[in-house]
Amino acid sequence: MFKSVNIRSNGKKFILALSKDYGSVQAIAPVAAKLKEKKCAVKLLLPINCHEVAKLYGMEWSVFDERAFSFAPEAYIANVFDESNPDLVLTGSSLASGVRPETPEQYAIREARKRKIPSVTVLDYWGMYEERFCSQVGTVDHTLLPDLLCALDHRCRDDLLRIGVPPERVVITHNPWLDRVVGYAYKSVPLFEGAYRGGWKILYVSQPLRKVMRHRTTNLQHELLELLVSALPQGERYDHSVLVWKHPAELSKSWQDLSRFNSPNVDVCVTEERSLTLLKHIDLVVSVNSTVAFEALHLGTPCLSLHMGLLLSKPYIDELGLSKTIYTHDELRFLLESTRPDELKQQLAIRSKCLSNKRIFFSDGKAVDRVVAEVLKILE
Repeated sequence: MFKSVNIRSNGKKFILALSKDYGSVQAIAPVAAKLKEKKCAVKLLLPINCHEVAKLYGMEWSVFDERAFSFAPEAYIANVFDESNPDLVLTGSSLASGVRPETPEQYAIREARKRKIPSVTVLDYWGMYEERFCSQVGTVDHTLLPDLLCALDHRCRDDLLRIGVPPERVVITHNPWLDRVVGYAYKSVPLFEGAYRGGWKILYVSQPLRKVMRHRTTNLQHELLELLVSALPQGERYDHSVLVWKHPAELSKSWQDLSRFNSPNVDVCVTEERSLTLLKHIDLVVSVNSTVAFEALHLGTPCLSLHMGLLLSKPYIDELGLSKTIYTHDELRFLLESTRPDELKQQLAIRSKCLSNKRIFFSDGKAVDRVVAEVLKILE
């Protein structure tokens, strides 16, 4: 089925690893780093706003030329293959919003199939499988389907089979990015929180809006932040803190002036600290549909999904009962006024234990090793 593996002068097998969206880059970067340890040569092709992920794993990387790709996607990807002559292609799975193929991953999978080069895709998100692997008429397009799909859990695998993905092409690995989160959760020592402070410490996660949203303006993220701040309980006995994580694809200047959100009992500021320690010891993560919530839930931190008429369907974690969808400003205000942070954490702990026992959503921290084993099996 595949071409014979190249025997290079240095004896190494060559892997082309590429992805577009930040979350999908996070899914393949630790795998690429581990493959390099296994004496594979790896070319990591990433958008410029994702370089911090590569640096985290000590990986060299090449810039994905988004302008050249948008002008002539098929020719650009073909040129990448000509230059690297890979033995295997490793991709994430960014969401397509228009006529497929659209994403670099989809074009790379098509090019790999034409050249009889094996391809492996690592999923980092539940749902939206049709946009990734189906044609416009809703049937699986085998030119967009990699030779192996690394699924997130049993539910993810079942959903892929339901849309027509052959079972022999799916293996359950979970998301390699979360291995570091699971490792931290196991070894971290809980902080003594002391008495209830009378206020919320909230992390607001901004994100670029995709086709699943009805609105596309970046101002919407500010509007949602304003709704969150105005829903916080008021009065002298409250002391609230709202930290903002801007998305790597957003310009810093869009979050420079947050003074209008501040009040005597609410402090709002952008933080550059993106540590797991902060994420673990925050009271609540609030976003529209950010994958940061996946990390937070592994660390035992409660999450809210601001629906407000924006999403076409509930996020996966809300369907599982791990997070809570907020539909109105009044609902958000009631929750923040009537619930204490420790109560939310206790509720999450109970639900998390139930799903962990069923091997749904929660990772055991061995995803990187599983994906690497599959890649090496194909190469051998």
